[in-house]
Amino acid sequence: MTPRPPCPECGDTNINIALAMEPATLGFSTKLGLSVGVDHERDWKRRWQEIEAATILGQQPGGISTEAIHTARAELEAFCVACFHLRDHLANDPSVPLNLEQIGAAINATPTLALVADLANVGKHAVLHYTLHSGHEPTIVSERATTVDGSCWLLKVEIDHAGKTLDGVTVANDAIAAWRALLTAWGLL
Repeated sequence: MTPRPPCPECGDTNINIALAMEPATLGFSTKLGLSVGVDHERDWKRRWQEIEAATILGQQPGGISTEAIHTARAELEAFCVACFHLRDHLANDPSVPLNLEQIGAAINATPTLALVADLANVGKHAVLHYTLHSGHEPTIVSERATTVDGSCWLLKVEIDHAGKTLDGVTVANDAIAAWRALLTAWGLL
């Protein structure tokens, strides 16, 4: 077996594949076959709508438990990945007048988006092997929940970044605002 060439961005030789399937794309035939349709509507606009609608950024229903907090943290990490990968969806859309390098430069020039990019890569790769977007590797220090009322709670994820302590949900909300400003400036919203 030939060894896998390293990733040109980070040098890692591992492959992480995330699969998602919506019920509307799954079909069965009478021949006991399975067909999977391609969701052609997953362009950058749909990804943007999903980012804006992230439920992890608000009040969480139900009781607080260790499992609920860990699940919420995983959702926050998935949000960071989706937020960073919006750049790929934008770059691959022929109607967007920017290329990957231009979009990447805008991310690196926007501190919150650069931090979210690093959080996404730390979550995906565990160990970073390339230049950081923000210049400093973020570290998730703690995760907890605070009660809003008897039936809801808020996720609190403490991030150490460049000697500052930041709240992960605040960073995520700021990233949405930063993307909105870029998309508006580019005439896409």
